[in-house]
Order: sequence, then C-alpha cells, then structure tokens
Amino acid sequence: MMELIKKKYTGAQVTKDMVRKWKEASSYVGGEAREVTVELSVDGKRQVVDIGDLILEACDLIIPKIGNAIKRNVAGADPEYQQILRNNIILSGGGSLIDGVAERIASEISDIGDVRVWCVEDPINSVAAGALKLASEMPDDMYTSIN
Repeated sequence: MMELIKKKYTGAQVTKDMVRKWKEASSYVGGEAREVTVELSVDGKRQVVDIGDLILEACDLIIPKIGNAIKRNVAGADPEYQQILRNNIILSGGGSLIDGVAERIASEISDIGDVRVWCVEDPINSVAAGALKLASEMPDDMYTSIN
C-alpha cells in the first residue's frame, strides 16, 4: 500500500507505521471504493488525501492467493471430506479483521461449489490460543532453539 500511495501522491512521505495504522483502522474488500481520508506530508506540505481506493486495491490483492490456497487444500483432501471443508472455512488472525473478507473469499472460491466462510469472533486471541495449543502438543524434538 505504501507504494500505491507514493505512486498516486507523488512526493508523499509515509512510513510503514503510518500505513499499518491506516490499514488496521480502515481495511476492507468488496464493493465500491470508500472514502478514507488521512493526513500526510507531500513534499513537506501537510495534505489531507483520500486513500480509500488504495486500501481496497491493496487488500484485494491477497484474496486470489487465499482463494487458491483454499482450493488446493480442498482438492487435496479425500473426497468424502471435501464438502465438510468447503462448508467450514474459518478465518482468524489479523487478516480476518478486514471488513468484507469472508464474503469476498466466498465469492472468490464459489466455483468449487457451495461454501461457507466465516470469521471467528476474537481473531487475534484465537490465533494465539491455537498456536499455544499446537506448541503444547508438539514433541520436544520438533522445537528449534534461537541462539
């Protein structure tokens, strides 16, 4: 998104932290571009600009990649489990906080049949809880150390 901003607003000065803040506050996919005004510096001058279309474009870039990964996983499963997988696509983590992401992914993968895609209620803590559960069940020899 940083590159999209710099391309649209020549001379714009933005940092990763600024972009992350804007994305976390305003990310969305699907539908028409929304107005998202932010304050930034262009060639040292304060400007208020609309980056809503850029947020939509940047966030939408990940949808085909996620869709293809889901399709590969479903196709690679035993046939008797494929319907169960198609109807239980659960999103969690920071990406699931993107407004409209479940509906957009469902649309992206609709060619594999009826699908049900939904986001967990507390995506950040759910990821942490899942990682902790996985780590607690992992054999000791699977761990690596950081020196």
